[in-house]
Amino acid sequence: GFFRPLAITMSRGMYFAFGMDYGLHHAFILLLHLTNGLLLFCLSRRILKADLPAFLCALLFLLYPTQIPSVAWISSLSDILLTMLFLLSMVFFRMAQDSRLAIGKPLSLFFAILAMFTRETGVLLPVLLVGLHFFIDRPIISLKKHQNLWHELFRFLPFFASSAAVLVLQAALKSKSQAATAFGLGPHFAGNYLRYLGSFFFANRF
Repeated sequence: GFFRPLAITMSRGMYFAFGMDYGLHHAFILLLHLTNGLLLFCLSRRILKADLPAFLCALLFLLYPTQIPSVAWISSLSDILLTMLFLLSMVFFRMAQDSRLAIGKPLSLFFAILAMFTRETGVLLPVLLVGLHFFIDRPIISLKKHQNLWHELFRFLPFFASSAAVLVLQAALKSKSQAATAFGLGPHFAGNYLRYLGSFFFANRF
């Protein structure tokens, strides 16, 4: 009943490739986890402008015990795959900002859409991109001094339009959408939102 077509396709592909060899399944999950650590290092290095803090950030992510369920359980493939697509979208979005890479934003949008087809909460990625942009890349306080704030917000329109389209599709398919309820004002969403907001504020000050 969940809207996870990409995760289901990946799971079937793993079964086709590995059969019932659980060791190979687990090795593939570990490879995805290591890939996420590398992507987080790339993103952190672009944000912190230093290799050592970025390496420590990625190392903490790879070894912190809270990652155990996502890495140890084959059934958590959607979590680790969603993380990889989130990070890919953020990395290419940041590359487009730093180097004016023309293909960076289309690739960021492509991986964002894949994330939305991996797990319901993928539709929240545009919110994270806005936070990354306005709280870390270009603090909103400095943007208020200029008249290009709406121009800055306009670049996120394709991401939010994709999220809205996926939410409509989820509703049409009557899927058990965690993301649809996440936009409510419940304590779970409020707690996550405050954690994201706090991390952006602290990262900017640090």
